[in-house]
Amino acid sequence: MARKPTGTAKPAELQRFSRTLNKTRMAAIMGVVGLVFLAVARFFLPPQWVQIGLMAFLVGIVSALFSVGGTYLGNCPNCGAKAVYAHAFGSRSFKCRHCSKPIAVHRATEGLFFRRP
Repeated sequence: MARKPTGTAKPAELQRFSRTLNKTRMAAIMGVVGLVFLAVARFFLPPQWVQIGLMAFLVGIVSALFSVGGTYLGNCPNCGAKAVYAHAFGSRSFKCRHCSKPIAVHRATEGLFFRRP
């Protein structure tokens, strides 16, 4: 059963320009990996692998642009320390860097909340 946010809980704050920055970083990483695969396919593999390498390059960049989101800053529900959450590839939980306990991410109309799992 899903927990409802209480009146005392404050939503996590989205960091400024973090969506664009995270998307750019991940697209660059996926692009470099795709280019390396394309270079290996070009010089060391049969010719049909070049098309597969090109497709891996394009799919990597497009998937990075669609599946990476912003960085949120909020309080850990366990210890109260500042917790940073970077939305990437559908992850909905992470561990606090201070107390190492798991934190669940809950999206509501008021914003994004950090909860105990």
